[in-house]
Amino acid sequence: MRHSPSSGTPCLVCATPIGHAPTCPADNPEALYLLTEPIDGGTRSWTIAGARYTTTEQRRSDVRAATGDMRWFRPIDEPQLPMSPGLFIQAVLEEPSFGRHTARFGISPTRWLRVPDCQCDRWRCHHMPADMTDPDLVMQVSIYAFVLRFSKGWDTYWIADTGVSRVALAIDSVDDPIPVAHTKACARRWCDKCPGTMKPRSDAGVREPCACTCHLPTSPA
Repeated sequence: MRHSPSSGTPCLVCATPIGHAPTCPADNPEALYLLTEPIDGGTRSWTIAGARYTTTEQRRSDVRAATGDMRWFRPIDEPQLPMSPGLFIQAVLEEPSFGRHTARFGISPTRWLRVPDCQCDRWRCHHMPADMTDPDLVMQVSIYAFVLRFSKGWDTYWIADTGVSRVALAIDSVDDPIPVAHTKACARRWCDKCPGTMKPRSDAGVREPCACTCHLPTSPA
């Protein structure tokens, strides 16, 4: 049986028992992020879309733990994946923004995220998956990572597969502009796939050498 919290349960974000505080993202229809926190070299923004699974620090900690042993793959290598994650990843990469920019993606082969599966208001759900024994109130979801390369830096999308939908839980953004005169391969850190020269800007153009440091001669050992 599913349960709902009693009236007056405080909001998990602003702690207001009835309604929400003026600054609470739950009361802002234009809000995109629950909160933003620093990470190495950039920021992590926890999305409103994933608020059901990330409204508390404990739930965000559970997400971090579930992504602790990611195995990474590159689309350019066309890796052979098991059916379930393979179909999920294929569906994501068919979206133009992901298909054009994904440099690598990650799968956690051993860890799942336990999340509440209840009818509670997502801002007031105090169910803790670790304490829940009723199978009707908890489910396990897998988390995938997609690292996208843009001209100004990297965005990593942490996406949960709930079985019926894809939910972006968080987005990591790191400023790291693509250096001048780098091929697409080297810009995405596929240096082993770089042809060594830039694509000409016109049919009559000259192929300039890629300036990535991976092409510098190595000193003999």
